Amino acid sequence: MEDTVSHIDMPIEEYLRGVVGYQIADNALNSILFKRKIAAGAMASSLTEKQLDLCTADLYLWCAATPSTQNNTEDSDGGWKHVEGGWQTSAFDKRELRAMAKELYEKWGENMPGKSKMKIVHFGIR
Repeated sequence: MEDTVSHIDMPIEEYLRGVVGYQIADNALNSILFKRKIAAGAMASSLTEKQLDLCTADLYLWCAATPSTQNNTEDSDGGWKHVEGGWQTSAFDKRELRAMAKELYEKWGENMPGKSKMKIVHFGIR
């Protein structure tokens, strides 16, 4: 009997949307892919672990920079009602996202965006 391995693949955009519980705007994903020189619609299986990790880290930072609350949207007409839920994130959630991003950047030898290695040293005058 021949061993068969089932292989499920997906576009990188779907992969990234699956790693966070946020609604991710298409333009946000496109910006991440552009920065990493990855074609939109590329299959996740065709990318390296490094590419997947660094896109994920970039997405974590995007999520950490989103507003803390999103309000519900409610429509009604007579007896019909439709509600789309909102969400709220805490400062803890945002710190965790930044920490997870930092871990992935460090794994691949990249600095966190916005973090400078420059140190300012004050030499007091006497």
